[in-house]
Amino acid sequence: MVIITRITILAKSVKHTGFCVVGIDDSGKWVRLVRDDEGHALPEEDCKFEKLDIINADAAPAPLPRQPENHILNEVYSTTKGRQDLAIFEDLLDNWENECIFYDDERFLPPRRCLKGRPSITAVSVNDFEIYQHSEGTYKASFICNSIKYKDISVTDPEYMRRACKLKRATIIATLPGTPFSKYGRDLYYKFVCAVYPLDSAR
Repeated sequence: MVIITRITILAKSVKHTGFCVVGIDDSGKWVRLVRDDEGHALPEEDCKFEKLDIINADAAPAPLPRQPENHILNEVYSTTKGRQDLAIFEDLLDNWENECIFYDDERFLPPRRCLKGRPSITAVSVNDFEIYQHSEGTYKASFICNSIKYKDISVTDPEYMRRACKLKRATIIATLPGTPFSKYGRDLYYKFVCAVYPLDSAR
């Protein structure tokens, strides 16, 4: 039986050769749309929508231990241009109780840290958001959230991932991958900024 879910798209970020898509359903729960039960990114041809669009879709739950919010996108039945105001984030920001983004101010979580069934996605308000070119040649972000300074966080929002900018205030969507990234001899779950919503003009 097909169950049609209404989803507001909040992030459509770059992942390998496809897109990592996250949003919320009508009950306010996070939904990550994936290609299969292994959590692979959606191909471009399945992503004919943009941030803040609203889709009605056949999306079947396919939770992973690190990404319990995963849903396999089977078909999109309709797409509606979404509202452009940011009032949608008010309830989401209230739902995240931790002072830190995924436990601490580090760029990553080690494998031993577990979200205990919580979604691997969160929306937070930040100050002094800046994207800059890192010494490795890629672009990274720094910002302040709940008086905690974060730096060198990768950005996968295609609108912001390859350019320097500064925002005094912004709402961001942060996420964790389903599998670790092996670097420097360790398996680490790196934190990403997958969507940026400015609350003032870029500088």
